[in-house]
Amino acid sequence: MCLHISTISAYAQEDENNAKRFKLYTYAPEVESSEFFSVSVNDQPCKTISFTAADVAVFEMRKSVEISVKSLVTDIEKVDIRPKSADIKFKVSGNKIIFKLKKARNLSVEINGDIARPLFIFANKFEKQPPTKDDANVIFFEAGKVHDVGAVKLKSGDTLYVEGGAIVRGKVSTARAENIKIMGRGIFNAGHFQKGAGKIFEMGSIKNLLIKDLIGIDATGWSCPLYGCDGVVIDNIKLVSNNIWDDGIDVCRSKNVVVKNCFLRTRDDCIAIKGTLKGYKYCSDSYDVDNIEIRDSTFWNGNAGNGLEIGYETPSQTISNIKFENIDLIHVETRPGNSSREATFTIHNGDRATVSNVLYKNIRVEDPTDWLIDFRIMNSRYTVDKQTRGKIENIRFEDIFVTSTMILQNSIEGFDDAHMVKNITIKNMIINGEKITDQSQLNLIKSHAEDLKFVE
Repeated sequence: MCLHISTISAYAQEDENNAKRFKLYTYAPEVESSEFFSVSVNDQPCKTISFTAADVAVFEMRKSVEISVKSLVTDIEKVDIRPKSADIKFKVSGNKIIFKLKKARNLSVEINGDIARPLFIFANKFEKQPPTKDDANVIFFEAGKVHDVGAVKLKSGDTLYVEGGAIVRGKVSTARAENIKIMGRGIFNAGHFQKGAGKIFEMGSIKNLLIKDLIGIDATGWSCPLYGCDGVVIDNIKLVSNNIWDDGIDVCRSKNVVVKNCFLRTRDDCIAIKGTLKGYKYCSDSYDVDNIEIRDSTFWNGNAGNGLEIGYETPSQTISNIKFENIDLIHVETRPGNSSREATFTIHNGDRATVSNVLYKNIRVEDPTDWLIDFRIMNSRYTVDKQTRGKIENIRFEDIFVTSTMILQNSIEGFDDAHMVKNITIKNMIINGEKITDQSQLNLIKSHAEDLKFVE
């Protein structure tokens, strides 16, 4: 076959245009492609990898691209691309889905209602000025390799960088340091650690910490616990697992923390904010929890935890100034009839803390089951302060949109008249198209609680 020079030039021009639009990654030869899905970006094959909880395709993009998803195991009858707020228009042809992606974002593609085997598409923005392996303060993991590292410990001023296309079998465990960066477009996989040991990013008593863009897979303990940290930014990390104790991000006795642009799919709590240092020896208990912001993110809570959790462990004096804003909860798979009342919005105050000044704003909840709100002051199996109870005060819901096929339950329960839930405000909460203007619409259990207000 002989190609005309003009045809060759056209192909070269197309390749050049694609290079300006998007970037694909090259993985090690031993990394097998998914048996369930194949993905293309502008007709270029994008490596798709199977993990326990999902299949994952990752790339970078600068301009609009066309995504093609092919199901390798079934015909396509129904498609959900979440979050629904992204409003992704698609077409189906046989066993293929085609859609335009206009900007970098994180998506879940679910075929025929099968949430046991979703496809996650993680489209990153083009990387600007990544670190180089020549820098003495950079721990660098190259693309195209699988790196077996065990536990990586960092010191003050270190940058850990994982190139897109690199897979690191290991975790990061660091304490008593400052000015730490953990970043890159590659993958950490902790699935080989024993139960409880696979904490992917375990950080204690760190000042000025950045964790950015990485993917963490198959945590066998809390995926990203922060103990006694101050000044943390977690930006565009993706945590995907389906294991016991695999909480997404646990903020424990920390302050001045921002979590933004993240995608979390965990079996246990997606976000958990706690007043505990239990089990972590490197931190002082002098910190309370203060100034925590969780925003612009997408979460999928599995069937063993809560969506946005404060608690259960609350043995600090205060847990205050918490903001959850612009969040999509695309699944909340709490078990119907569960005795622990796992739910979407939870404050489980089992110790002495006063939990106050919490804002839930501009949050969209898709397919929650059983319990929506569960605020309680209580004794629990996690309680440390056996003789002292706390309080819950000044909680505000604003612009909350919920769609569910179930009748949802809610609870607001203090402990006694001295330890109450006070001053909860609800503004523009819409459940299945109905605006909530009175507690009679909430299927509510309420005790030792006062000042529940509905405002315009």
